Amino acid sequence: LIRFFHVGFKKKSNLNQVIGLSKQCIKFDGKTLQLYSTKFQEGEKDIKFGSLGKKYKDLKITQGGKLSKDFNNYFLLIPFKIQSTKKSSFKSFCGIDLGVRTFATVCSDSHFYDYDHSQLKLRKLYQNIELLKSRRIKVKSDPYQPTKKETKSKKALTKKQILTKILQSRKIKPLRKKSLIKRETKQKNIIKQLHHDIINDVVKKNDVIFYGDIKSHDIVNYTYNTTTKKDFQMLRFYQFKERLLNTGKQKGNKIFCVNEACTTKTCGMLNDPGYLKEYYCLNCKKTVGRDEDAAKLKSERKVRLRSMAAPEITTLNKLTDVDWHRNADSFGNDSIISFVPTLTEKWKILHQYIQVIMSCLLLVKS
Repeated sequence: LIRFFHVGFKKKSNLNQVIGLSKQCIKFDGKTLQLYSTKFQEGEKDIKFGSLGKKYKDLKITQGGKLSKDFNNYFLLIPFKIQSTKKSSFKSFCGIDLGVRTFATVCSDSHFYDYDHSQLKLRKLYQNIELLKSRRIKVKSDPYQPTKKETKSKKALTKKQILTKILQSRKIKPLRKKSLIKRETKQKNIIKQLHHDIINDVVKKNDVIFYGDIKSHDIVNYTYNTTTKKDFQMLRFYQFKERLLNTGKQKGNKIFCVNEACTTKTCGMLNDPGYLKEYYCLNCKKTVGRDEDAAKLKSERKVRLRSMAAPEITTLNKLTDVDWHRNADSFGNDSIISFVPTLTEKWKILHQYIQVIMSCLLLVKS
């Protein structure tokens, strides 16, 4: 028996509310969903699928669902099994580096891709939301002392009259919930659309994805600028990671999370780039793109771990380029001979390297 069981009361003013529904509460006849009559509605009500009716016409409800409220929208959540596709061969791979200035920099086997986002637009929305939230005025128990005339006439002021008097004196508009909800949903939809566009494009082009497991919680705790912290919270990197893993599982892609340590901040020749997007290495005498270098390293990181199983893989460690620049000493490999191959030699080595990776992945899978 549980002696102390405290159930927290959920306010009606809370924007996010969830109600659990059992299996018997939901009915589906192939076209429409039907809920039984509950305390929040009178009589049974049909909920239409709309354009998704043809896709989910063979839907079988095996478990209970949930009715969730997100601001002024209601969603019926029903779990069901999805048949994920399985790929026979893995031909292309890439590394993803996430950031605030450029949301995602992808290094594939042939090209670099930059996925930008409207940073100024999101910041303006965030400022408008914060401005609307700051206009909330909390009325105290006795915020206004009545005058002598009011005490003589014995006219007691109500809370509404007190609030209007304060607003008139300070010339502050009261909080509008509709405008606040409108801006918050707009911000949420922009980030959601950004996530889905990038994930669908990356999953479509690449079979194996090495993702930089960025920890926004640790970054927010560090002594960074307040605007940078707000940008990290707005972009929601954890949700991006979960969505990437989910879509990759459905499409049959292989996704590996790579640690963010020793990727962009430190150079192999002990050259600190600081906070610059592009920096010039004094030792190597090359201009290096910060995000491109980090994305390239994420794709190489797992490859070096597999070099014990396939000794031929170590040949790619000899690659050097204007953008692909890193000293091997930072990875603890002393057996690499430094040379500068031609462009055709680089792509030949890279092609062999990819074939070895694919064979290793198939062996691990079997």
